[in-house]
Formats: sequence, structure tokens, C-alpha cells
Amino acid sequence: MALAAALLAFAAAVVVPRALPWQRITVTSDSMAPWLEPGDSVWMDTRTAGGQGVARGDVVVFADPGDWSGAGAPPLLVKRVVGLPGETIACCDAAGRVLVGGEPLEEDYLPEGTRGSTLAFDVVVPAGEVWLMGDHRTSSRDSRLHELAGSHGSVPLTAVVGTVADRS
Repeated sequence: MALAAALLAFAAAVVVPRALPWQRITVTSDSMAPWLEPGDSVWMDTRTAGGQGVARGDVVVFADPGDWSGAGAPPLLVKRVVGLPGETIACCDAAGRVLVGGEPLEEDYLPEGTRGSTLAFDVVVPAGEVWLMGDHRTSSRDSRLHELAGSHGSVPLTAVVGTVADRS
């Protein structure tokens, strides 16, 4: 009987949570503020791992593709998908909006008065990759900064481990 109880406890603690398509994660930076704040606990949908079905506007959780947040940073990061494979993403039009294929991107998730970017860029997102930006554009270390620093700004879809499904 004790063995059965131990096996049941193990399954409940280890096997079942990994089999479910959702995982709980805690946000560690302010790069997605005000939508997500440090310390917020969110549900991540792991069915989108590897970029399966990821769309523009989705908030993705991804494995750090190479020192995006500096030494000692958490291995998982959270950013919003702005550009999809093959798209031209640029900053900005006269109204300060990010352009996708020359058309202004409506970003109603940004706080009112926030420019799409204060950094100029014009890139074509490579096949199999996405262009990611934080909602808190002045503090987010995202695709823009890495591209302008001379490293690769876009993120491989294979680095995506899920999408934020619920903020509750």
C-alpha cells in the first residue's frame, strides 16, 4: 500500500504536470510591463513549443538564444512576436509605429503614447525565426538591441517553449 501511495504521489508531482499542455512560470523582468510585471505568475501553453502556430502579437516564452539578458539571467525569457519568418520589420513611420512590410503595425497593447521603438532598424526576418520585442520598449533587451549590437536579432522558432496563455 505504501508503494502504491508513493507511486501515485510521484505521478501527481512529476509525470502529470509534464504531460499537461500548461506550465506555470514567473515573470522576472519588466520588459513586458505593464502587461506583465516582475513577479507575475502566468500559465504557459506548451503546445506552441517549437513555434507551432505562433502568430504576431503572441507573447512567447523562449530559451535565451545567447546572452540576451546578461550573466545570471533566467534561462527563459518572455517577449511579444512582432515579426514572422520572411517579413520586413522596420522602425518607424512618422507616427513612431513599427512597420511590417511597409505597413504600420497596430500595437494596442503598448501604453498610450509609447513609440514603437526609439531605435532605428530595418531587417528581414530569416526563415524559421521570429522578431521579438518587449512591450516596455525603453527597457527591453530584445531583437532590436541584439541586431544593432551586431549579433543576430531574430530568435529561432525552435527556441520557443510556449506562449503565455493566461495572466491569472
